[in-house]
Amino acid sequence: EAQQKLIYSGPRPIILGTWPTAPQPDDSVHWPESLREIFREVQEDLKAKRNAARIVGTCRSVLEVALAKLGYPKSDGSLQTRINKAQADGHITKGMAEWSKKIKVDGNEAIHELSADRADAEALVNFIRTFLDVAFDLPEKIKGMGGQP
Repeated sequence: EAQQKLIYSGPRPIILGTWPTAPQPDDSVHWPESLREIFREVQEDLKAKRNAARIVGTCRSVLEVALAKLGYPKSDGSLQTRINKAQADGHITKGMAEWSKKIKVDGNEAIHELSADRADAEALVNFIRTFLDVAFDLPEKIKGMGGQP
């Protein structure tokens, strides 16, 4: 018996949605606008298992922009100096400063040697997400609670 080949010739199908829905990168309206898009992209790069060196280097850049938005621009000195000042001023915790220093070192290596470890890239993206939440999102959420405790 010969099988008959069926070919659909009707209107082009429209995809109404998919299930399960793909998780979206983390984002917050309280994060500085100048870094939101690039940080969404770096999260997508991580999920897609793209180049770890580029991810780590971008995390360093996001940290630089975040510190500038907190009041520590490049004109205030080296990244190390600005991290230390942000900690001394109470904008970031000691733990955040230590992770920031790791991003500085790993980011330099990633940029200059074009190499980075995937596990480190994932850890640094997770840290940057937390940094942005603590530095920008949390203060706005607390303001939104209104009144005094």
